[in-house]
Amino acid sequence: MDKCQKGRHNFIDFSISGDNEKMNVCFFLTSSGWGGAQNVVYNLAKFMKKKGHNINIVLNEETYLFFKDLEGINLVNVGPVFCYRKILKNNFGVSLPQFLFNYEIFGKILRFFLGSLLKRLNYRKIRRNILEAIDTINPDVIHFHNPVVLEFYSHIFRHLKYPVIYTAHGLDFENNNPMDKLKDLKKRRLLMKFDKITAVSEYAKEHLILNRVKSDTDVICNGIDLELFDNILINKQGINNDKEELKLIFPGGQKKQKGGEILLKALKKISNEKCKIKLFYCGYTNNQFIKNHRDTNVVFKGLSPQYDYLTLLSKCDCLILLSKSEGFPISILEAMALGKTVITTSVGGIP
Repeated sequence: MDKCQKGRHNFIDFSISGDNEKMNVCFFLTSSGWGGAQNVVYNLAKFMKKKGHNINIVLNEETYLFFKDLEGINLVNVGPVFCYRKILKNNFGVSLPQFLFNYEIFGKILRFFLGSLLKRLNYRKIRRNILEAIDTINPDVIHFHNPVVLEFYSHIFRHLKYPVIYTAHGLDFENNNPMDKLKDLKKRRLLMKFDKITAVSEYAKEHLILNRVKSDTDVICNGIDLELFDNILINKQGINNDKEELKLIFPGGQKKQKGGEILLKALKKISNEKCKIKLFYCGYTNNQFIKNHRDTNVVFKGLSPQYDYLTLLSKCDCLILLSKSEGFPISILEAMALGKTVITTSVGGIP
């Protein structure tokens, strides 16, 4: 492992090219569900474990369930971060009935008035436990993913004595209004405290530079495990594909950035007299979203295990992703690996 003076620490070159020296790596990821960053951490952890490195992943409760099938990897569950009902109960002993949270309007009100405060109080409460867990791991490096971790990083960075890396998966800065600019200023200060920053595409790197973050950011593009796709292609034999029905798949859930609502509106305008169309709409969608966009040609699949999603993708004719911005979408790589047609927007890291 090459070492050079970088920031606060003797920085360890976090590459997997040297197979002779094994590393003790800690990935740090908090998110509300499954997405590109989670996919990267999951597969990177699995691949590095296969290389013989010791792998640890610090996760919040909402994300933990997607990683618990990883074998031989130490998972640290920091508890709920986005489930305000559980945060209220854990921190204040306040138990609110679940049905209140099923109402979208109530959830929006809670997030608007109490969301940031509840998160901050929760982070302060669990900070000591996380720092103790990291000290027990005693990692050679801590690799942070997803801009959401920056909210928690602000509570722990002063106490970390290990080299720290941050990977930017997309657009970390918003610049939409004065409040966003204040948040972006805090993000910028936090990002400058990392020993090293990497980005998943040249576009993501340029975005950081434009927002006055380190100009020596390295670009490491996302990748996929082709062995997994070989198995899917082998198991694909015998699948009954109806040639009279065009099967489309959209992986973006209800995130506005992914353009799903545009696709659903467009689908209603297409005549199906000559060609039957079926759209498999994948990713997180709440009940209200499904109710608003119910269509006989649309099958809402929700969140599925990776292998189940890829198996469904192998049965489809075309992947559609109408993103407004992207860092480097793995969903397109997956479609390409299965030889699928891809219809997408020419934005961000997609080209």
